[in-house]
Amino acid sequence: MPTLYIMRHGETVWNREHRMQGWSDSELTTNGVESAKRMQGRLARLSLDAIYSSPSLRTRTTAQIVRGDHLGPVQYDERIKEMNMGEWEGQTQAEINEKYPEQSFAFWNTPHTFTTVHGELFEDVRTRVALFLEAIKHVSGNILIVTHAIVIKTLLQMAKGNSLEQFWNPPFIHHSTMTYFELNEQLEYIGVVNND
Repeated sequence: MPTLYIMRHGETVWNREHRMQGWSDSELTTNGVESAKRMQGRLARLSLDAIYSSPSLRTRTTAQIVRGDHLGPVQYDERIKEMNMGEWEGQTQAEINEKYPEQSFAFWNTPHTFTTVHGELFEDVRTRVALFLEAIKHVSGNILIVTHAIVIKTLLQMAKGNSLEQFWNPPFIHHSTMTYFELNEQLEYIGVVNND
């Protein structure tokens, strides 16, 4: 039965500028690098049997820092990429609110009614995350996964059996936060540790 240590990437330049990233990217800030190093220290005594990461720059960089001296390659998997935000990518939240007020409201308040502008729906992310979980069920031991906020919120939704309307319920997933799950016949949520 694998234990999943699922970490959100460190803070990026676009995070600090309140820009939507999605499949686009920006580099980690100094704070993002430092918080990843702190989490690496916490994981140093843990034996990791596998490391997976989203292929995005911000997650690849975080994964390489966090893995420290652990042996074995980081395996990159497209199924744990962030939600594709379509035309919102690179725009600030204020710009999105102004250009797409109804869709922006739905995204944050009624995600079950959200429609996208050339991107993905929340259901699309859930479908690919479920496929990823099915693919790693055979791996035993401790698995580190470096990914994104919406992927982690999707995993929480799946583990808790929440509806899409409850998607943004607590906990909030901070940068470099570690969320713990057990993966057996079903996904079991264990807890969240903030990196402060």
